[in-house]
Amino acid sequence: MSYWSKRACETLLPLSNADALKAALQEWFYTGSCSEFECCSETCELCGQDGLRYHFEIANSENGNTLSVGSECIKRFEIRAIDHDGSKLSIAETAQLLDIDRRKLVEDARKRRALEAIRQLQEKMPEFIAERALTKMSNSGSFSPLQAAFLLEKFDFFGIPFRFGDYKISIRSSAEKDELRDMSEHRLRLAWHALTPQQRKSIHNYREKVELNGERWR
Repeated sequence: MSYWSKRACETLLPLSNADALKAALQEWFYTGSCSEFECCSETCELCGQDGLRYHFEIANSENGNTLSVGSECIKRFEIRAIDHDGSKLSIAETAQLLDIDRRKLVEDARKRRALEAIRQLQEKMPEFIAERALTKMSNSGSFSPLQAAFLLEKFDFFGIPFRFGDYKISIRSSAEKDELRDMSEHRLRLAWHALTPQQRKSIHNYREKVELNGERWR
């Protein structure tokens, strides 16, 4: 028996009706309930692994017992989710659902951090109309280069904690790319940190196109 199986026997069997691990695992399913914590300080209640940031709930269909576990344990022990009709999903479908739920937790946490920094900026700058930024963040989840650079510059100036990656920048249009082209060096450096590697490559290609047309990039 593997290390993980031994740990599962210790925690799962006392909460299951079956007295063998293989049979006991069939009683459990992923409920679709998941949660995110501020720090990587949680423990998987199935295998005992520490340092988790995300918990996913599994429940026993026979007795209603529940455990908060890591997504990898659900995959490792092939615990399946159920659909709206109560039918079990396949192992592959469950893994896909877990990945979707995890990405949603990450995205929701990003938005919370970003919105909190914007609210703090409102306190520092009463003249700043936070509602516009909050609406933009809620509706599209991204900002134009000028909007993002303004926010990042003010966060930096007032010492408001922030993460560059929390502020997604849209550079789909030529006009948005030109905003990077026209802004100050300081703002450009801040905005550049918030761009993804793919976006930076796109800007390099756009710059080459501009210069091939005989124009100055900046």
